[in-house]
Amino acid sequence: MALAVDDVLPKGALTITSTFRSLTAANYRNALGEPEPVRSLSDHEDQFAEMRMALGWESRITMIMESTWRRRTLDLGDGLPKTSGVPGIYMSMKQRITALGNGARFISETGVFIPIEADQADQLPLGSGGIDWDLIGSYGQDFYPTTGSFEIDFGYRFRNGLPEDEVLFDTRLKLDLRRLARAVLSYHVVESTEDPQEDYDPLTYPKDRGYQTISLDFERNVGNHWMVGIGYEEVLQARNLYDTSGYRLSLTWRR
Repeated sequence: MALAVDDVLPKGALTITSTFRSLTAANYRNALGEPEPVRSLSDHEDQFAEMRMALGWESRITMIMESTWRRRTLDLGDGLPKTSGVPGIYMSMKQRITALGNGARFISETGVFIPIEADQADQLPLGSGGIDWDLIGSYGQDFYPTTGSFEIDFGYRFRNGLPEDEVLFDTRLKLDLRRLARAVLSYHVVESTEDPQEDYDPLTYPKDRGYQTISLDFERNVGNHWMVGIGYEEVLQARNLYDTSGYRLSLTWRR
């Protein structure tokens, strides 16, 4: 959700990607970003099964729809709070504004998140119960004659629920590894526009948050239509958020 860095697809092209992510954490970052054990003998687990479909609508426009099933569990020693379900659906339109002759491109994305089972009033909530709007601008640079590239985007998320509006930043570096695979190094930042430095119970949904994550993925084409991927992601800094890390697996079909 909210990553404009990928280029638009040719008209009529279709990609469908399924991703499974499993993240765990024994600590919760408070309002100052300090790690704290959630409870004694505690462990937090967050699992995602994601489906993303992108369709080349016109030569410069790609339509995107994403849906995620999520399960959260927290071992408190004397109980096991857990929630699961589909937080919502994200739909967006990505448009290439211009493409320069040196492999550079500028892309914009406008997206909306519509909640389904997300409710910040739940214990261990799946997400916000409000409708969110994302506005993103992106710059990309291809490394000809290879298929590598560097991409960066800036965005703003208008939130109609908790937490406050957010500023988004993403950057990604893609490099070929002697045709064996492609390595993708990503850095992702989300920061609420307000920071009252107020602590929240780890079982509740915070009114503000911030985090920085880094991830490394390896992708490999299998035939003409399939691509498989494996990766690792970790929270570097955060506030009012679980200090998670874990792996992810992906499978993409392209037409």
